[in-house]
Amino acid sequence: MNTVEKRVWTGSLACFILAAGTGFFFRGIQFLGIPAEFPWPHGAIPLDMGHIRHAHTHVMYFGWVTPVVMLLMLPDPSRYRGLLTTLLVLALLAWAPFLLLGYKPLSIVLSTSTMLTWYVFGIRYMWDRRRGSIPLDGRCVRHLFDASLALLVVASTGAWGLGLTMAMGMDHSLAYDLSLHVFLDLFAEGWLMLAILAAMLRSARRAVPRRAFWMLVAGIPTLFLLGVVPERLPWEMRLVGSAGALMTAAGLLLVLLEVRGRLGQVWRLPVALMYVNAGVHAGLAIPAVASWGMAMGLRIPWLHLVLLGIVTTGLVAAVHDHFGSRYTRGWPMLQASIVLVLASLFLLTGLWPGSLVGEWTGPLVAGIALLPMAAMVRMFTAT
Repeated sequence: MNTVEKRVWTGSLACFILAAGTGFFFRGIQFLGIPAEFPWPHGAIPLDMGHIRHAHTHVMYFGWVTPVVMLLMLPDPSRYRGLLTTLLVLALLAWAPFLLLGYKPLSIVLSTSTMLTWYVFGIRYMWDRRRGSIPLDGRCVRHLFDASLALLVVASTGAWGLGLTMAMGMDHSLAYDLSLHVFLDLFAEGWLMLAILAAMLRSARRAVPRRAFWMLVAGIPTLFLLGVVPERLPWEMRLVGSAGALMTAAGLLLVLLEVRGRLGQVWRLPVALMYVNAGVHAGLAIPAVASWGMAMGLRIPWLHLVLLGIVTTGLVAAVHDHFGSRYTRGWPMLQASIVLVLASLFLLTGLWPGSLVGEWTGPLVAGIALLPMAAMVRMFTAT
């Protein structure tokens, strides 16, 4: 890593630590009796649980995963150092406003500035692609990076839609739900997942299977339809989402078969969870299964499976292979802690027998939530 790459990587690790600490704070309020307040010399400021959750997800999305994906996309990140630094600064600046105020003018301004920075990055990236400064490699992995960036732009339209529906007082409308899932689902499954697949194929030195590419590009943009309760969607829209989920599952499996036996140990966990995610998509294509999953409270475990289990471990694996193992020291500890977090979340779902829930359940979940932060602190200090 050069100076710019190391600065972006360590800054992103710091954002993960902040976001994970905020997540532990959320669980601590729920289960450990930690006061829901922000200490201040003139008196503690009471906090809203929704605001704490927004602060956690904002820093994780905008400060941890996005700058690292951009770092992996670029042959020479030093030419983008201003944009990458701006993203990190905006993510950190937005933490306190989201924590204290939620979606208010200051946090909205900072979020909007972040999305505008994405657009500037995208324009410059495509300009450099056209000029040949970012060449197309022989295995066409670059096409997956291009598609992931396109889906970041599409996902951002959901954020604009959220702002519009909230301004119109349509917080509980179908339009609001669709806008929310355009942003959340296409950001995770489009922008992030396609970039992880590109980095994985690059590590395996394999080409993108042509059928897999088109299945993913056609299927992923429809996945937001499956985030809405099935009963709220017209059957035609639900059918489109189901078809997209099946194409996404098939595309994932084709890519995973392409890299089978060609990756190092650091990829074992994200690859295993990608197989699970492909199965989840196949299940979501069936409305009855999707309704059952929502009734069991499985959406939060699934989001963490994708964002923590696949994306976070996948980014660390990609950095390990692309920049060297010295920058990902302690990755086995990180992966073990993430497995424990994913397992603990099922204790809070309908899958866990009620007869086995006790006073120990909540504190255990909260305590385990602290482990990935501790693992990342070790990685941060060793970098």
